Amino acid sequence: MRLPIYALICSFFLRLLQQTHASNKVNIIFLMTDDMGRTMLYPYSKNVIPLPNLRRFADMSTTLKLNTVYSVCSPARQSFLTGVDHPNVLTFDQNFFQIGYDSLFKILCDAKDNCYSGMFGKIMHEYKEDLALQLFYKMNQTSVPRYPIVDGNNDCNGRDIGCVVASSKLSDTAVTAQGIKFLKQAKQKLDAGTIQRFVLGIGYHKPHIDMASYVARIKPYQLSMPNLTRPITSLNGQPEIDFYHSTDIESMTLNGKKIISGNIQNVDQITQSTPTTLKIRALYFNSLYAVDIGVGKVLDTVASLGLDQNTYIVFLADHGFNLGDGNAWGKNDLSQPVIEVPGYITGPGINKGVIADSEISLIDFVPTFIDLLHGTGASKNFVHPSGVKLRGVSFVPALVNDKSEINKYVFFRHAACQPNTQLRTNPCTTDDVIGSCDRPYMTYMGHGVTTTQNNRTCTYNAWWPFNENRIGCSLPSWKNQPASLVGKYGKQSPQINLTDSWTDFSVPPYQPKLLCHTFNAKYGSLDNPNFNNLALHPSNEDSALIDEMQQAIINRYRSSNRAG
Repeated sequence: MRLPIYALICSFFLRLLQQTHASNKVNIIFLMTDDMGRTMLYPYSKNVIPLPNLRRFADMSTTLKLNTVYSVCSPARQSFLTGVDHPNVLTFDQNFFQIGYDSLFKILCDAKDNCYSGMFGKIMHEYKEDLALQLFYKMNQTSVPRYPIVDGNNDCNGRDIGCVVASSKLSDTAVTAQGIKFLKQAKQKLDAGTIQRFVLGIGYHKPHIDMASYVARIKPYQLSMPNLTRPITSLNGQPEIDFYHSTDIESMTLNGKKIISGNIQNVDQITQSTPTTLKIRALYFNSLYAVDIGVGKVLDTVASLGLDQNTYIVFLADHGFNLGDGNAWGKNDLSQPVIEVPGYITGPGINKGVIADSEISLIDFVPTFIDLLHGTGASKNFVHPSGVKLRGVSFVPALVNDKSEINKYVFFRHAACQPNTQLRTNPCTTDDVIGSCDRPYMTYMGHGVTTTQNNRTCTYNAWWPFNENRIGCSLPSWKNQPASLVGKYGKQSPQINLTDSWTDFSVPPYQPKLLCHTFNAKYGSLDNPNFNNLALHPSNEDSALIDEMQQAIINRYRSSNRAG
């Protein structure tokens, strides 16, 4: 009985690849959102926020157990756009200048096959300096049309978390309108025969701060408090670095009053105020509707133009966001709410309404679409235009058979600068983190890996000292970085020296943690997980798994530790 089933799966797989490779006329649309985790999102949760368009999208798609590569915007987006997770990336723009930010569009939309591409909103992470000097165009020599950047973090007054404004006033509404305009132009070009296909990227700013929305549908009293319990760690005089103390929320106000003020002295104490916690959670979930309405308009436009039968559409996020989970807020750590992100993909030959079993990474999209466009195995020997070999894996088999295992390990990481004397009783403030407090500093790179074992999804993470080759813990800027690219781009790049920056795996890791849960076949994650740190008192099975996963991290990054 097994042989016919296997043959059937193979035939579907070959048919999917033949359909795309034979004509190579399929279109691709990427819809990307910012700071959006799986919390209360269908079909990852039993208790979902009723977002009708995202639910419709999920029902027509294969849902992915998607993981970010980095806990902050720029490196996460770089990995998605390039298929490469640089071993030494610390944060912000440090690797984009070498690899090129729009690689995904250049790779999947080569001009020689009459492909038309456009990128609108926040797919890249852009800075005013980049735009002023047009570094994007100099770096990539691209003709990808760009919609002038809209600051989606200032839909409110620039300081308040959350506001309700007319849909027409939201920055993401303008981004959607530009995307739809592109789709209509692309359809005209397809009908006229001037192009064969198109690749489109639409990047939404929400639910990133300022969490603006056009509705106030979700009320604080309708929500429950998050699980405040953190996985226990044994500090032994070491800094607690797994949960970062700095977050965008610190600089914001709620109803005109500073959130971090009065009796609340640091970000970890926000959850001690139930009204504040529930208000912020409600604002976050309401801001999801700004994304949902845009996704609905794009889906409707694709269908009305008759493009739905030959267009792949992807929805994903750069990373997630803690909403008081584990008494933490924002990103900047290695917890499940930050690492696990939503991912839907629909298109010709792809299963609908299922959750793929295998763990998938953001770096897997480039090789996947290379295979979809050019045939199975095409991505295995593909070399990035920068000369770097892809580090992602094609997940095309999971789009045909949702039981396929794609990755044995999925890797992620984040860097933290913390005083090496810091303890929970002496939390760091924002000023401490940017390097102005008078205590000695160490920099750590947190490395993590996710795998499955005996019907469990297990995540292991730990922190090792990281040589960032910069003074203290000051954040990257245009003024304090090496001038390595001045001659190439005409201005100093805000990056570290990637060649000399490395993780010191020769010492034992700080705060190793193993967190496991049983995979629910119907839902991609648990609603309110209460994980125990299995690394503190491991069973024989867990002890062996810790060794295996730690060695997987070292093997992945040690060999390329000094790579530029």
